[in-house]
Amino acid sequence: MSRPVLSIERKIAMPQHAKSHSLGIVLASLLATAAFAGAAQAQTPASGGVAGGVRPQAVAAGWNVLLKVENPATGWKQRSVRFGLMPDAQVGYDRHDLPSMTPFSAPYLYIAFPHPEWGAKAGTYATDFRQPQSAFGATATSWKFDLHASPASGVVYLGWEGDPAVLQRSTVTDTQTGLVYKAADPALGARGIAVTVTAETRSFIWTFQP
Repeated sequence: MSRPVLSIERKIAMPQHAKSHSLGIVLASLLATAAFAGAAQAQTPASGGVAGGVRPQAVAAGWNVLLKVENPATGWKQRSVRFGLMPDAQVGYDRHDLPSMTPFSAPYLYIAFPHPEWGAKAGTYATDFRQPQSAFGATATSWKFDLHASPASGVVYLGWEGDPAVLQRSTVTDTQTGLVYKAADPALGARGIAVTVTAETRSFIWTFQP
């Protein structure tokens, strides 16, 4: 069974004075790898698409999805952001939720989960996990995440990897355009959604249907 791959290659093209900060990003990625080891045991090999019209498969109690973003023109990329369900996670902040190591200055390209409602733990996060009961007991469960890019120009690709059974039950909504994408749509290809960057922050919503 394959283990989830959490790349430590986060090319944000930061200035020289911010390189020490990038070490924190790498460290956070390494910590996340250990946190997701248990959830990976319940997952099938990563996939970016499933043939349309296929009946949704059974979903494991614990799962995680990797979010990734890439700018082909500059080579900047990030693939260290994850979310999903873990048996010992909480609806709000818990030990599986790792802070996002945001850059000190431009240029940058990264994804983060905003949580201003978490009181003393309010901020942006690189991971966001919840209890399985909180998802399966509801009509749908959603995660909001923001795409941050500076300079705010060009085209970037927003993609994901995860259990095909999870992707079959998930959609991604671009809150700026209102477009809704099926996470398992093979037409998106390996890169995912082509996003024309027009602002430094753009929000998306991932919705999982139990």
